[in-house]
Amino acid sequence: MSVKRRIWIAALTGLFLSDALYFLLYRTHNRALVWPQAIGLYVCMLLRGVHSASELDFVVISIPTNALIFALIIFSLSSLVARRKTTI
Repeated sequence: MSVKRRIWIAALTGLFLSDALYFLLYRTHNRALVWPQAIGLYVCMLLRGVHSASELDFVVISIPTNALIFALIIFSLSSLVARRKTTI
């Protein structure tokens, strides 16, 4: 699989995962769903403030931030798997 294709797959999967986690947190208010999204939530609080950030700020800032983090992790793992397949 080419690098370009792995980048697209990682980006789309990261965005879907970030959206799904945020939607599940919004619907269930399960505190266990906060931890995978902690980086985006902290970035939003740093940029907009703890008490002044609105729901829209969290959507606009935390979802893309988490999508980027998830995409980097997915791409790194796929690169490791691809490298392992070529060495065998």
